[in-house]
Amino acid sequence: MLIAAGIAWACAGGDEEDPSVFAPEYFVDPDYSPFFFETSHRFYNSERLYENNAADNNKRFNEETTSDWSGFLNNSIKTPDLETLLFKLSAAGVDSVNQNRLGKTGSLPGIYPDLSGSKYKKKKVDQFFEYLKLAKQAEAYAVNEEDYWYEPVPKKNVDPSLEIKIKAAFQNTKEPFLKQRYWFQLVRYHFFNSLTTEKNNPAIDAAFNSYKNSQRNALYYRSLSYLAGYYYHQKKYASANYLYSLCYDYSFKMKIPSAWSFHPQEEQDWKQTLALAKSKEEEITLWHLLGMEHDPVRAIKEITIRNPKSEKLDVLLSRVVNITEYDQMDSLYASEFMNKATADKDLTSIDSITRTGTTSKPWFWNLASGYLHFLKKDYKNAGIFYDRAERTIPSKDTLINAQYKLLKTLLHVAQLKKLDKTTEDALVEPLNWLADIRDQKKQFKDFRYTDALYPVARSIANLYKSQKDPVKAVCFQDETSFYMSNSNINALQAIFLNKNKTEFQKVMLRYYPHKLEDLYYHQATMLTYKEKVDEAIVLMEKAGEKGNQFELAGNPFNSRLNDCHDCDHEAPQKLKYTPLSFLKAIKAAKDELNAGKNTFRNSFLLANAYYNITYYGNARLFYQTDITGYSDYSGEAITKEFQRTFTDPKIAMKYYLLAKQYAQTDEQRARSTFMASKCERNEYYNQVESKSYNDDFSYFPGGKYFAELKQKFLNTRYYQEILKECGYFRSYVKS
Repeated sequence: MLIAAGIAWACAGGDEEDPSVFAPEYFVDPDYSPFFFETSHRFYNSERLYENNAADNNKRFNEETTSDWSGFLNNSIKTPDLETLLFKLSAAGVDSVNQNRLGKTGSLPGIYPDLSGSKYKKKKVDQFFEYLKLAKQAEAYAVNEEDYWYEPVPKKNVDPSLEIKIKAAFQNTKEPFLKQRYWFQLVRYHFFNSLTTEKNNPAIDAAFNSYKNSQRNALYYRSLSYLAGYYYHQKKYASANYLYSLCYDYSFKMKIPSAWSFHPQEEQDWKQTLALAKSKEEEITLWHLLGMEHDPVRAIKEITIRNPKSEKLDVLLSRVVNITEYDQMDSLYASEFMNKATADKDLTSIDSITRTGTTSKPWFWNLASGYLHFLKKDYKNAGIFYDRAERTIPSKDTLINAQYKLLKTLLHVAQLKKLDKTTEDALVEPLNWLADIRDQKKQFKDFRYTDALYPVARSIANLYKSQKDPVKAVCFQDETSFYMSNSNINALQAIFLNKNKTEFQKVMLRYYPHKLEDLYYHQATMLTYKEKVDEAIVLMEKAGEKGNQFELAGNPFNSRLNDCHDCDHEAPQKLKYTPLSFLKAIKAAKDELNAGKNTFRNSFLLANAYYNITYYGNARLFYQTDITGYSDYSGEAITKEFQRTFTDPKIAMKYYLLAKQYAQTDEQRARSTFMASKCERNEYYNQVESKSYNDDFSYFPGGKYFAELKQKFLNTRYYQEILKECGYFRSYVKS
């Protein structure tokens, strides 16, 4: 079937889920679930469904085939053994099992079924092995072990002598069960033979007609699908598509391959296909298939004329809705699936059907019409249709009621013009309900709620911004700029600490992404960069685990010639610092320095500490939080609001120069001067970055402290270490 139709649908998108808040699972029969809209696969939820690769198609009917044979054999062969014989063993393997069964060979390999001691009706098992011998030969052309979705399927040679064997077996067999299977093999043989020769092969029609009045079971429709495939290959599209529609209607497992193969080419052959339909129901199936592939709204109108209660309408309407919301939320590729699903004429047609109230699920149609209007920002009509839906929704259906409530919440928030106590009180219940679902306190199977959380929160945040209330706004939409103001943070902390919170304040904090301890940690770090270490320690002590237990990866008081924070992280460390113990160590060094003790050592340690908590040092983790952002080393950018704070070398520079002032030897002065040059170079990087120069940072023009090193410390050991390690300095000296 797939070969005949051709592989005409390549990858349509990525692996991420499509944005959606409307769940077709709540309204559409599960038999049609493969045809729910999805951009990344031809069929919805294809991880659990057989889709279009060779392995899946080989297995599609295995369970059914096993069950049929098990019934014919009166369950005399165990199901695992039967599956091994049918689907796993080669023709030679099957023959070995049969010879062993007949007592003509000895023991078998471990995976081979041993039927020697089984109790069964010998005649039926003999017939089974006789059939299986031919069926295994047919696998040479009928089973495709590779997935050739990316290139044409290679042709396989068909052994002409096999036709004679299959035909003879078909003609000689009286048992209906076996006769139909040989008939299936004969039809399939002629289909693959026609692919090989690429010629008209009327023998397939004759083969099919020779037993077309057999039982209308799965095997009959599988045979019919091969006839359809032959017609398609011969470009008899009208006949092919009509037969595929008959197969589609037979069973769930037939739906995917039949829909995949159904491809009207032009309006003319489509009309010819319709003319072949023998009943309204067959016409409905044809329109249904056309709607899933091409124009769902046209198909909906045609099906409604024939039967407005047809279940085949449901999946088409769900596709219109899901395609439209995809177009609104992620419109890059929407036109590939349907051109403006909610064009005014299309929406008018759907509304007209909805208003008649003659469909089998009026609540579905009213919710769909309402949501389509919502997506067009026509909130008045959205509300009208939602109200109509509410009157007909089955009261005990929790899933549909949850869908209704989600859509109503989106509409309610979208219509808000101002937020005051009255509107806040009205929002408490729906916002708590959404948060409960997010937090898994309430669960609805297949509920598409995640894409509602952001627009609801964003709309509320935008209203608060317009009302100049940044504290409430940030609870619903986090923004780094908020944390540049300490008064903002204090106001938010006051809400956290208020023991008599209003109900709205409680729900507001459920949407805020950070904890009170995160705010303390942030304030403590920002005070650190202002050298207000005493105040920073007080707040860091309130920061919980982040301040007291989280450890910095490297020793922040160490320095090195070349910046290599990974090297520092991997180096043995006798003492690990938490942010709090780090701040206390800074305070101790400052206290000693102010007291005139160990002045060079303490100045140099403080310089290293302030250097390492910049972007260029080994303690980036000190400032990397969900509030401030992360370094681009981690794949994310530091937020611009804080970038200057975390790259500014001035404090480190101050202490390196102070260390040079307190130095006792030229070695100490050389070390301090070089570290000052690193601060100077880092500031050069900052300027290059901020001005967006096209510079790869491979050049540094030197500066005051490179010159000082060359002029004053040429004879120190440290100068030689600098020459060895620092390419910038070597280039400077040579030039």
